[in-house]
Amino acid sequence: MKKAIVYLRVSDQMQEDKDSLAKQESQAREYIQKKRLHYLYDIKKDTASGKDIKKRSGFKKVIEEIENNSFDVLVFYELSRLARNQKDLHQLIHKLDYNNIEFESMTEDFLNGNNPTSRMMIGIIGSLAENESNMISKRVKNRMRHYASEGYHLHGAPPFGYDKRSKILYPSKDAPMLRSYYERVAKGESIRKLAKEHGTHYNNMRVLLSNITYTGKIKFGFEGTNRAGKRIKKTDGEVFEGKHDPIVSEDLFNLVQSIIHERGIDQRRKIRRTKYLLTGIVKHNSCGGAYYKKNNYNNEYYICHKCSKGVNKKKIDALVLKEFKNYVRNLDFLKSSTKNRSEYKYKLKTLQERKGRLTEIYLDGTISREKYTKNLQDIERSIQNITNEDLDSSSPIKENFKKLIDKVSKFEELDIKEQNTILKLFINKIVYLDNDSDIQIFFKV
Repeated sequence: MKKAIVYLRVSDQMQEDKDSLAKQESQAREYIQKKRLHYLYDIKKDTASGKDIKKRSGFKKVIEEIENNSFDVLVFYELSRLARNQKDLHQLIHKLDYNNIEFESMTEDFLNGNNPTSRMMIGIIGSLAENESNMISKRVKNRMRHYASEGYHLHGAPPFGYDKRSKILYPSKDAPMLRSYYERVAKGESIRKLAKEHGTHYNNMRVLLSNITYTGKIKFGFEGTNRAGKRIKKTDGEVFEGKHDPIVSEDLFNLVQSIIHERGIDQRRKIRRTKYLLTGIVKHNSCGGAYYKKNNYNNEYYICHKCSKGVNKKKIDALVLKEFKNYVRNLDFLKSSTKNRSEYKYKLKTLQERKGRLTEIYLDGTISREKYTKNLQDIERSIQNITNEDLDSSSPIKENFKKLIDKVSKFEELDIKEQNTILKLFINKIVYLDNDSDIQIFFKV
């Protein structure tokens, strides 16, 4: 006999309250009993949407059993109970095939049997289930938008400062505290200080101080999921008048938003003014975050703004400067430019010396005025030709190019800000590979 696992699912608690899962389980036991070829190994259950398998603990356990190859046949009530999108469905079928595990639907005999027709029907039924799921989602979204436009709060727990009854928000005992946070920020107090008092993170306090719900509004559609099921921020949301009373006025709310915005700009300016050489250039290989300065007592570090991984400043600065110098030393255009400048200075100096000697000879009476004038014009013409060849000094672009060459040649004499600017001209990014002696530099040229 074959070991069978039965998977059962209902979409929400309402269906479960109607004994839907119990009915499915009863039918599954009868099905197994009638088949006589199977014996019941286990039953896995979920009360969750079929659209997202991440929230289905029972389904995850089925996958584990498949990967462990611990049973012979998967039994389900109908195909839509397994998955509501074709990607998850086909991945499941592939796992079953790979581990030589059969599957049977209790209510859809035409899907049973490993043949081309049943596989074709799986694709068709799976597509219909996904379309039905999308239509349900659209209807639910339209219904929720209608409730939001009527002023009802639909998104789970009420925000801090409010209680909720019958989908309507009411100011709670915490409302005065919430209002005081806005007033204190408007007077210039630090958001970090408020976060510490509130026992939360700075970012959470910023979200609290940016929630338009406190002005008596209801927001809808600013968050959602993409086609892959990942949660994303959206810009096409709507704001409606709520049925609840505001805790803060719109003027106070708007003032706090402008303060938060300006402080954000100031913070970015501070980062740009940092004394650290590689600020904003070094990226963390693991998370992609940029490194910025961090002081730790007597030590200086770069810290990743995403994962907070630190790296010793002195070590990584030395590594980057060593590679940068080797790179610059081997740049052909810098070599030729430096060589050309040296040749230009030598020729110009030689002509100036000839010009001086010519004047001395003329004053001594050794040569005539006509010969002096002719030779002087020849020297002046040569000086002009050399000057024209010298990167065309009248061109702003080439003048800047000369300045860049001079700065690169005197890199260590520049201040940190100028060094940082020079590095950004030549370096696209520096990737830190979780080791103080392991970096990868991507040069632009």
